[in-house]
Order: sequence, then structure tokens, then C-alpha cells
Amino acid sequence: MIFLTKSLRTLFLLLCAVLQHVTAEAAVVSFTNRDDWLAALPGIASTPDTFEDLQDSFYVSPLRRHGYVLSATNGLYSGRTNSRVLSTNSPEPITLTTSSPILAVGLSVGLTDFDFKPLTGNMNFEIANEVITRNTSGLVFMGFISTTPFTTLKISPMIVSSALYPTIDNVEFHPDSGVAPVPEPASITIFSAAGLALLARKRLKRFKRKISTQHPRR
Repeated sequence: MIFLTKSLRTLFLLLCAVLQHVTAEAAVVSFTNRDDWLAALPGIASTPDTFEDLQDSFYVSPLRRHGYVLSATNGLYSGRTNSRVLSTNSPEPITLTTSSPILAVGLSVGLTDFDFKPLTGNMNFEIANEVITRNTSGLVFMGFISTTPFTTLKISPMIVSSALYPTIDNVEFHPDSGVAPVPEPASITIFSAAGLALLARKRLKRFKRKISTQHPRR
């Protein structure tokens, strides 16, 4: 009986260790249908951020939104496809960072060219220590739910190209433990001297890459 008790205790401790190891590792499930993503959420998602308060302008990074910030090395640029969108100011990753941990994020995302025309290509989504690759054609819905809280989502084209700009719209998320994100101040356009110089330099480089019939972002 003593031997059996010790064996069961050892087995129990081993099982606990295995379960702790499994639960400690994050698992991320991705969705391409918003209704399926909403149905799988443990609660209600935040109101989608449509960027309709922005203008066709360059925005200094980081750009503060309600409950999160968006950042890109060379700044951000807002324009229109079928609706108001936000893109990087140069072909580079865009990072979303929330003000408090979340369990899920959903958004319309894709690749566009300099003039916000939709393109087709592969994109990497880095979330909760995982990298998920998806092919997008124009702006499509992508949703993610993680078993562990996270605060950042990094979006980048799989192939670095002067013609591929990560572009997003309709950002929404679900907070961890039912705690609403801390609201951030509404973002405003900040045209500092450095920002204007950077924008002018970037536009000049883009003009050199484009044929004469194409026009810059306005």
C-alpha cells in the first residue's frame, strides 16, 4: 500500500509538471472570418478603430490611439482605399502595442502600393512569441486569439520590397481578464521640422522609383 501511494504521488507530480509546461506555452489561433473570430472570443470585442478621424497626411510615430499605439521606424501615412486606412510611410513593419495585456486582436490588413492600391503578397504576423504567415489579396480580415496575454502585434511583408506597404483598418481587440484597456489621448498630426524633413526625403526617394505618370500621396 505504501509503495502504491508513493507511485501515485510520483505520477501525480509528474502530471502536474507536464500540465504546467503545456499551459506555460502560448498557443495562437488565427481566423480569416470576423464572425468566427467574434464567436470564439471569451467576451465582447472593443469598438473597431476605423481611423476616420485621420486625414490624408503623414503622422509621426508612435501614433497614439484609444487603448493602443501604432509605430513604424519612418512614420505612418493615412489615405483611402474603399475606406480610411493607415499605412507605413515606407516599406517596413508596423507594430501595434496595447496599453494593457489582451487575449485577442482583429483587423483588416493587407499590402498596398505607394498610392494605396491593394496588392497581393505574403505577410508575417508576430504575436505572443509566434510568427504566423498568411497570403493576402487586398485588405482582408485577420483575427488572432492567444491562450496567454500579449501586448504587441508586429505586421510585416514577408518579402521586403519598395512597393509593399503594410496597411491596416478596423482594429479591435479583447482585453485580458475582462479589464478594459486604458484609453489613450486621441492622436493628432505632429509636423515637426524633423518630421517634415523626413517626409520630404522619403517622398523624393519614392519619386525616383516611380514613373512620371504616377503621383505621390496627398
